[in-house]
Amino acid sequence: MALALFLLYGLFRKKLPATPWVYGGAGLLLGGALGNALDRTLRGAVTDFFDFRIWPVFNVADIGIVVGVALLLWYSWTHISDK
Repeated sequence: MALALFLLYGLFRKKLPATPWVYGGAGLLLGGALGNALDRTLRGAVTDFFDFRIWPVFNVADIGIVVGVALLLWYSWTHISDK
């Protein structure tokens, strides 16, 4: 999955708007995906360590993925073009 995201980013990065919101969101998303992929490759499983007992257990890479997707969605919703 991480490899697919990096390939898609490589194909479409020249078409992405050059804003900090898009670059930040894409960077967090790709960084989180890479972190989880490396964890799975090197350790055989993703290590989740934040456990608040009222929410599923997660890790820093998961936070990056969720925040990155949220930034990209926010940008796309607030910059809709009527072309």
